Amino acid sequence: MASHKLLLFNDQQNETVAAISELIIPKTSTPGAKAARVNEFIDTYLASRPRSKQVEFTEGLEWMDKRSTELFKKSFVECTPVQQKELLTRVSVVNSAEDPAGQSFFKLIKG
Repeated sequence: MASHKLLLFNDQQNETVAAISELIIPKTSTPGAKAARVNEFIDTYLASRPRSKQVEFTEGLEWMDKRSTELFKKSFVECTPVQQKELLTRVSVVNSAEDPAGQSFFKLIKG
């Protein structure tokens, strides 16, 4: 598999997108998001979008790391899969106590 040259994301952001997308589309009897290289698709897609869309997405990634650090004292990608899933569950629940920014980002990345 050829290495993808990142167009928008830095390495940390790319790893975060890969981890989140794999939790949303896990490997089952079919390949998951990592095998499908969803993170590379999102990077390429966003690189062609208006700057405002890029900022909206990257600010969402920053929010995820900030919230992860508040809850678990480490960035999202440094968390255990259980901790990662816990945070995604928190932001995926409608009308939860989580910050609306996190919920908006979850809707954005899931879409």
